Amino acid sequence: MPTLSKPVIEISNGISDYPEIQLLLYCARTQVDVSTTNHIKTLLEQGIDWNQLVQLALKHRVTPLLYQTLSLIGSNAVPENVLSYLKYQFQVTARHNLFRTNELIRLTRLIEAQKLLVIPFKGPTLAAIAYGNLGLRMFGDLDLLVHQRDLTKVKDLLVTQGYQLGIELDWECQLIHPKTGIEVDLHWTITPKRFRFELNIKQLSTRLQPFTLAGVSLLQPGSEDLLLILCIGWCKDYYGGSSRLAQLCDVAELLRKYPQINWMQVLQRSHQLGVERMLLFTLTLTRNLLGADLPELVLNRLQDDSNVTELVTQIGSWLGCQPELEEPFWSSLSSVNHRLYFAMRERPVDRAIYLFYCIIAPTEQEFAMLALPKVLSFLYYPLRLIRLGYKYCMGWQQRFSN
Repeated sequence: MPTLSKPVIEISNGISDYPEIQLLLYCARTQVDVSTTNHIKTLLEQGIDWNQLVQLALKHRVTPLLYQTLSLIGSNAVPENVLSYLKYQFQVTARHNLFRTNELIRLTRLIEAQKLLVIPFKGPTLAAIAYGNLGLRMFGDLDLLVHQRDLTKVKDLLVTQGYQLGIELDWECQLIHPKTGIEVDLHWTITPKRFRFELNIKQLSTRLQPFTLAGVSLLQPGSEDLLLILCIGWCKDYYGGSSRLAQLCDVAELLRKYPQINWMQVLQRSHQLGVERMLLFTLTLTRNLLGADLPELVLNRLQDDSNVTELVTQIGSWLGCQPELEEPFWSSLSSVNHRLYFAMRERPVDRAIYLFYCIIAPTEQEFAMLALPKVLSFLYYPLRLIRLGYKYCMGWQQRFSN
């Protein structure tokens, strides 16, 4: 089990002033060593705002891990009503996950019966692979990666199973079952075009590994590819303001499960794909916040990239240590999110592509504003430009009127 070692980069954002956050970080793991156990007991003796702790756990989707650790280590110091509530949430999560796992297996077998390649990732498979327990990882939708050429066939197959088409973006298509409420996200790429992560299903298919889930054999990305997918996924959501501690737990638990991961291969692949800085950023946070061990090869590479330091020091508001920055919507490309994205990308070409798609690519909000048939989908682009022009015209007018 990885132990808490001295961070490569200190996070100077006041985390030590928030015992609830410290306790959550120590509990958000499947296994705890003696040192971590002692830290937890010390924090419990100092007094905890239990309402704040539970709200943080819910926000960051780590209530199952919090319950498991507290019930094993500090149950006597935890109020009975708090432990009962966490137990209830744990049981709800387990039932929810089991139901969706059965559906994932059913859909995967249907798709494979059509001789089509499908790769389930995240969701139930990640819970089983990294955590070894379906009840310890909270998830909502089911993510399936398919070839873009097979997308229409797979969508039609799901429709025959009662699913209804939802929003279709430039990287995924949403389908929802109205009776069960299960949402399936069909991916043909890992991230939106503006985020540019060129690890595709063709590359992944050459390195797939068999994995057994509930007695059924499924194909999964190799551990090196899966690590990249998780790290880049966390950065994508962090940039978009929707990341959670649970995603760093995914990385930490994967590293614990695969201690012999080929780090040279991971670093080389991330460099070729232009995502090395995002990989290092996520790994640094996983080490500093959750105690995951990193090899000397990665630590040496961290010392060479000073940009990671700047990224790590911004993590306080995400954890809850600092208020989130509120900026006027007319701030345009100087906004925090844009600056964060530029800091995460090491290649100018990726930044240029991002700017291009920021201007012309329709967002989920534009798709939600107006439902158009596929034949008229080109109209989303002028709608995007009209909405963007109106937004910033009104913003500048508001600025000068004040």
